[in-house]
Amino acid sequence: MFVFGKKIKLDNGKIAILFGNFSFFVIIFFINYTMSKSNLIASLLQSGISAAQKGEFKKAKEIFLKIIDLNDNILSVYLNIINIDEGILKEKNYKKIQEILNYPWINDSQKAMGKFLLSINEKKNKRFINEISLLEKSYSFLNKSKSKTEYQSDLFFKTILPKFYSKKKYNVDTDTVKKNLYMSPVFIIGLPRSGSTLIESILSSSHERIPTCGESNILNSTIVQQLQNNNLFDHNFEISNFNFKIDFNLLSKSIIKKFEDLFVLKKKVNFIFIDKSLENFFYIDLILDLFPNAKFIHCKRNLFHTSIAIYQKFLTHLGWVYSYRDILNYINNYSNIIEFYKKKFPKKIFDLDLEKLTLQKEEKAKEVFDFCNIKWDIKSLEFYKRKDLLLKTASVKQIRERIYDYDKDKFAPYKNLAINFYKEFPWLKKYV
Repeated sequence: MFVFGKKIKLDNGKIAILFGNFSFFVIIFFINYTMSKSNLIASLLQSGISAAQKGEFKKAKEIFLKIIDLNDNILSVYLNIINIDEGILKEKNYKKIQEILNYPWINDSQKAMGKFLLSINEKKNKRFINEISLLEKSYSFLNKSKSKTEYQSDLFFKTILPKFYSKKKYNVDTDTVKKNLYMSPVFIIGLPRSGSTLIESILSSSHERIPTCGESNILNSTIVQQLQNNNLFDHNFEISNFNFKIDFNLLSKSIIKKFEDLFVLKKKVNFIFIDKSLENFFYIDLILDLFPNAKFIHCKRNLFHTSIAIYQKFLTHLGWVYSYRDILNYINNYSNIIEFYKKKFPKKIFDLDLEKLTLQKEEKAKEVFDFCNIKWDIKSLEFYKRKDLLLKTASVKQIRERIYDYDKDKFAPYKNLAINFYKEFPWLKKYV
């Protein structure tokens, strides 16, 4: 300070130089502090997500709330915390979220997240019309933020698969099939929010501890990659010229390698593992050609309930959920396809109704075990007590709780939304 003062007296230019140097060090300190704080938040966020996946919800909530104290402008933190407890955010938090939405620099993806978060508050306060309005705006912003890859995925699920699911072209290699006979994989298929995580948790919690690769997306991603190599998504793509042609041997090798990389495969007779990639209902015929011993657990639920549950969950990784109409259209395609395969492979597909599973827990779970040739273990129904149960899923909270009876009235406030689509999707009337 003495030297600084002395230089001030000597020369005005020196003052400016020293003041500039002083500002420089202040800026450097501020940058370092900001980077340090940013790194701390990133580390805390990862710890919070990890704690939530392990079922350590009290710890996760404390971490997320700590992040909000450090920086209350990070929308993804609010999203993580409401996935654990929708009632934890206060009015002041929602006012802050609204304030963030007014910032001029936030992008469409962030706007979508913010609108979705505000919809949670409207649902909590039973302002259901406002909730639906905010959800519509949220998904509208998501549509605007859609990347090229997401657009292509959207095209694949909305346009290509519904038309070509039974028109795949490939030559089955018997030698390849023989190599896969030691495996008896269980594929859990259906729609999101239909109890798939629940039955996955039960099966993987048996005495045999059946390994699961969760929502691996292995089959779908491998098929898409092979089709892309055949110029599936050229700028001049026309569906009328599309040919769903697959190299069977190459596909099998690639899929087996990916399962091996997830450490779910062991070389022993009738080895069972679980894959919960729900979209695999599009590929039932191909899967059975690859794995003749495969079985399918088809998770089902009241389709109106399912549609609303999906709409309310912000499943941004699924391009077909970006509007309620898109959800209903996907459900429409799913219903037609699953019925087709149930008639074609009746002994390979087990229908598991979520409502019946919750009301007849032991009876229905035992039926699934028998179907999959897994020794029944009643302790598997206490999956929520497991410390080592680690599943990455939108149902992270539910799998840490005992099975509760199905609530038929939960979606009653949303009937008017479904009624608006009766003409376009007449099957809705059966469920509403």
